[in-house]
Amino acid sequence: MQIAKRLLLLWSLAALAGCLSFSFHDNRSSGSYEDDDLRVSWDLRRGGGDARVRRIDALLEPGAAVQEVEILVLADEVEVERWLLRPVEGENRRRVRNLRVPGASEIRLQVLVVPTDGSDADLVVDAGLTVVATPPADVFK
Repeated sequence: MQIAKRLLLLWSLAALAGCLSFSFHDNRSSGSYEDDDLRVSWDLRRGGGDARVRRIDALLEPGAAVQEVEILVLADEVEVERWLLRPVEGENRRRVRNLRVPGASEIRLQVLVVPTDGSDADLVVDAGLTVVATPPADVFK
């Protein structure tokens, strides 16, 4: 009976440690960017050792004076996803939901505006999070 109580206590502590470590390391980076032609909002999350793009909403007005808008999601400086918006109807909107990036130590969202005059692209959004791995349950010993 004593062994069963100790096992139950050990299991309870391990479960509690897992919940606490998730709560301590759950964090987010959210924000928005807006000008006359472009609106972008985002919500990046981390927790439990994983990174997640919870939401990206981007709208480029048709007829905007830009060649294109490039949206990049990077994990540890490596491109994970890329989307292009162009100022024409049907290619001017992007909605992303729940893009999970497991095992990344850093996640970053970059939005670049490519002007029509051929000059260099402007980086208008550079948001990121460093992902903290969940500590093992034995950190409370």
